[in-house]
Amino acid sequence: MGEVFRVDRATTIAALIFVVAAALVATAVADDEDQPEKQPVGETTFADEVEVTVANLDVFVRDREGRPVEGLTAADFRILQDGIEMGVSNFAAFSPETREAGSGAGETGAASPITATALSRSEPAYVVLHIDNENLHAIDRKRVLTQVRDFVEETLVSGVQMMVVSSRRSLEIRQPFTDDSNAVIGALHHVGNESGARVARDRERRRIYAGMERWARDAQRTFITDFLNTIDSQVFMAQVQGQIWSYAEEESGVLKDSLANMREVVRLVTGLEGRRSIVYVSNGLPMTPGLGLIHEYAKVFWDNSIYARIAQKDYAQEFRALADAANREGVSLYTIDATGLMPLEGFEAGDRYVPEASASWVTTANLQESLNYMADSTGGLAVLNTNDVTAGLQLIRDDLFSYYSIGFSNTSSGKDTVHQTKVELPHHPDYSIRYRKWFVDKSLDTRVRERVLQTLVRDLEHNPLDLRLTLGDPAPVTSKRWQVPIRMSIPINSLALEVESGDLVSQIELFFCVRDAEGQGSPTQRREYEIRVPAAQFEPDRVQRYGILVQMLFKEQRHTVAVGLVDRVNHQTSYARTVVDIP
Repeated sequence: MGEVFRVDRATTIAALIFVVAAALVATAVADDEDQPEKQPVGETTFADEVEVTVANLDVFVRDREGRPVEGLTAADFRILQDGIEMGVSNFAAFSPETREAGSGAGETGAASPITATALSRSEPAYVVLHIDNENLHAIDRKRVLTQVRDFVEETLVSGVQMMVVSSRRSLEIRQPFTDDSNAVIGALHHVGNESGARVARDRERRRIYAGMERWARDAQRTFITDFLNTIDSQVFMAQVQGQIWSYAEEESGVLKDSLANMREVVRLVTGLEGRRSIVYVSNGLPMTPGLGLIHEYAKVFWDNSIYARIAQKDYAQEFRALADAANREGVSLYTIDATGLMPLEGFEAGDRYVPEASASWVTTANLQESLNYMADSTGGLAVLNTNDVTAGLQLIRDDLFSYYSIGFSNTSSGKDTVHQTKVELPHHPDYSIRYRKWFVDKSLDTRVRERVLQTLVRDLEHNPLDLRLTLGDPAPVTSKRWQVPIRMSIPINSLALEVESGDLVSQIELFFCVRDAEGQGSPTQRREYEIRVPAAQFEPDRVQRYGILVQMLFKEQRHTVAVGLVDRVNHQTSYARTVVDIP
């Protein structure tokens, strides 16, 4: 064993691993290994860099009947970023035929060469079927899932995998990703037998409507202004307002959980390469909880002051955050309103009240506005106002197999920056086009975090810095928790070293993430380390590895640990993974 180089102090990392807050205590040492010589450290020159990346957009072109349009070339498209026209650098057209052939059909422009993007069709398309039982009527779910099962059988071809999740305040994975249609259909059958929670909340909304309707029909009311000023009316109005705000609070709580579940589904597909789509089935989500009741109250009691409180219940920013998260990860959201063609609320045969038609319309529009927004913002589709969603599911299937991939060069700012995009077909005004309305130019930190998540799913085989992970022996901490030491090491001479006060110094960052066998994972943790080696003791012809020891807590099952390493001087990265089996 050669000289030992130590860092000034230990570093404590607090990480949430599944449901446990675990302490990760890191210490660093340097070891020597008798290995063949690797490339020696020579002079390193650093210059200012401008990073140029390629942004890719998937563009869906359809004719008036909604059928995919094939045969377009790069010259047919006009791409704008933040209002500035961008030159097309990559172009590929995909269809079911090109999928079977193995790659997209490239096009080379006449004015300037355009690279034919060879997107491998061996990389699967991932589709998550998200059944939101918290926001579904059982009878509507039964009708829609019957049609979704046919969609599964037709869509699960080679290269496509599906996952089934359901939610009732919390998210449950009913079927991990698979290409087995029987397994997916079996999971849908199981989800279809669960109770739907929307009925009770809709019953309460109808009860509040009915109370206002009874008041409006009161035979004692001769002059509305006099009637409104009576003590009994004032007391009743205060009671109704309390009922409305109580209902809106309950809806807000459910909505917060629903949005959190949808963000978790987006996280589940983060790191998977290929087309990633989420098909979300519900009876709608309120953009503003209680809006229909608020509108009815204002009409019945001639009191518009209640509108002043709408801003407190508006969730437009939360839906925007969800769409941003999906766009950041390249995930398209497809939303299905299971309600179908229904009469306005209060106009069904069994209803004993008839609210203002405008209030009923407001309720429906409020539930569908969010579905439209999520789909439109992420390049997906919203399937609304139909009892038979088969046609909408066919459009979703078309999107998996028929589209254009268009790339353009983008100068990176080094920070996470949102850019607005616009795609035009100047010579084909009859065609409709869909695409992401904006994309995120990601920082190095964000890209590394994403690749660490990818490493959890599969080995990226990107390890130029020779990052290694070595497991120690598990030791029980409690009856259900085990502590496992994990040593991470890299050759010192693979890093960019700078001279500082007689020492060779390198700055590195490590990113840690863990996922269990059920797909549940920890947040990605990031820590910085300074490697300082006395220049007089450094031997470039000899491999000396720098080690970081981390203690992690695990539950009793199999876990995958992924680590990303960043050399902060030259921005080189490496990724490694290991599997921890706890008995």
